[in-house]
Amino acid sequence: MRTAPSIQDHSSAPAILGRWTAFAEALVPDTIDLIDTEDAVAALIDRSLLQDRLDVGDELSSVEYGRLEQADRYVRIAAPTLVDRTQIELFRDDEPAYHWWWRLNDLVLGETGQVLLDVPAAAALKGVHPHTIRLAVKDGLLPARRLARGFLIHRRDLELWQPRRVGRPRIARRAPSDVLLESFNEANSHADFEKAGAIAQALELDPSTSRRKLAVALARYNESDYQDALRWTGQALEGDLPQTSRQTCLLVQGRCLLALGRAKQARATLRRAAGLGHVDALVDAALADTYLALDQPDKAVACAQEAVNIAPTIPELKFVLARMEWHANLVGAALEHVVECRAAIPDHEAATVLFASVLGVLGDRTKDQSFYDRVIHAVTPLADTSAEAAQALGTAYSRSDRAKDALKLMRRIVREHRGNDDWLHAARQIGGALVEDAAANPDEAASLAGTVEPLVGPQRYVTTARVVERAIAGDVASVLQLLQMDSIHDPSTDEAGSVAVLVALTTSGKPADGTEIARALINAQAGPDVTLLAIRAAIAAEEVALARQGLERLSAEQGTTGMLATLALEIHDAGERHGRESALMTQALAQVGANQAVPGAPDRTAVAAPDSRWEGLHTARTASLDQLISTSH
Repeated sequence: MRTAPSIQDHSSAPAILGRWTAFAEALVPDTIDLIDTEDAVAALIDRSLLQDRLDVGDELSSVEYGRLEQADRYVRIAAPTLVDRTQIELFRDDEPAYHWWWRLNDLVLGETGQVLLDVPAAAALKGVHPHTIRLAVKDGLLPARRLARGFLIHRRDLELWQPRRVGRPRIARRAPSDVLLESFNEANSHADFEKAGAIAQALELDPSTSRRKLAVALARYNESDYQDALRWTGQALEGDLPQTSRQTCLLVQGRCLLALGRAKQARATLRRAAGLGHVDALVDAALADTYLALDQPDKAVACAQEAVNIAPTIPELKFVLARMEWHANLVGAALEHVVECRAAIPDHEAATVLFASVLGVLGDRTKDQSFYDRVIHAVTPLADTSAEAAQALGTAYSRSDRAKDALKLMRRIVREHRGNDDWLHAARQIGGALVEDAAANPDEAASLAGTVEPLVGPQRYVTTARVVERAIAGDVASVLQLLQMDSIHDPSTDEAGSVAVLVALTTSGKPADGTEIARALINAQAGPDVTLLAIRAAIAAEEVALARQGLERLSAEQGTTGMLATLALEIHDAGERHGRESALMTQALAQVGANQAVPGAPDRTAVAAPDSRWEGLHTARTASLDQLISTSH
């Protein structure tokens, strides 16, 4: 039976890391079945050896540490499968106890969250600063197990360790207890907000200490009375609060400011709360929400990632990170983290909806119908109680060519939730998906628009569908009327309106009347599809020079469109050199390069995740983070 090599093994830490990373990357559905016990044992020997090397002072670069953290996370996720499909447990007794990677079965059963504590959790439990924990580990006073750049500490070891006191010993004086305040804290920490609110009413009659004022603020915060909670946090901060209570107070104050639409003030307040050591992870998560409200998704992702780094055992923070990644259009990363959250909290409603939204966007981008089937399976149980789940369900029905089911759901929403803005938003989004998904058939899209409008009222996508239908039919007058344009050259119209008018003029046999519109679109450097439409209109009007100008612009594009535009220019030039008419060849190539057969049909593969039909009711605050804050003070 093979055992771990000693530290005298001459493999370098980066070399061992390379093998460990390769093993972790193989733990995916397509290849994990190929891994046998021998492979797993060899990999765990490498991980143990790497741990030994790092413990005696070997170094990795910051990039390599990042790779190590990612590889460790992949193995933790795959641990149940490895335990189930290999004989790893037969080898674990031959390895030193501190090589905890061999205890994968304990990891599966939750040892990490119950027995092994990270540095912030150990510091909070012991009532000291995290730096004190790190110094004790460094000095060898507190046993710890290395995990990438951090440490895990056994609860038993932590209980035996006592922090050293600095300075002259003081006579301990036990502060007089505040029974009412302790009762509030007990109820609040167990999410019994009704009882906590009743106790807060009594505290409000005698707000004699800053901690009592903080308790009242928390009660108001739990009741979503953010203005009053803000007032009480201000009063509490004027007094002498312990550092842990001060951080909680600043955290609640920042969340109240954000809820009241004062994101910049919220950011400043939360920055004051950062690094005080008690609930640092929650402060970073709250800052992520604040940056999202300030339309800075990259900073939001960075803050949420830091929150996860500080408290990796809190699955709710994985959801916060996934949500920020969604808004930064990092769909793959969002999927990874929302799956981790749902694995720990299967009934997390918001995580389920985000999971469905990510799958929906992946379906749009890959055109793989199976993603929509998974969306339907995930959100159907929630569709009666959650507007966002209903929106995802209806959109998935539409994408799956189940228009009747989507319309049936829309009608039920309007009938059962009339007057509720959240549900009306869901119905409008479903209607938009239906009309836009039918855009390739203008008549069908216009018919659906006529069905949807009585349910949800006038919508831009309804008008667009009717405009496209009339434009394809060459009905210039109707297009102008629907777009509320005074003339074909109305300066107030946008790009979409100009395209519709141009298509209508070309189809009606009056392409020359649209020459100036085509010229404006080409000069404005519109997107490739719009430019192609303008080129085709210019060719129809026999404006060859204008068509050539458009093709020259398209030739700079990447991919097929740019290649075909370049080829069209070469054919045109060859035709001119030989005195041949090449306009028809140019037109044919431009048409082949078009990605859209119909103006106004959406290209779902290019739409950013937060702008898609899958986005639910966007709010600046992660609602489920509020309860986590309330119960963690």
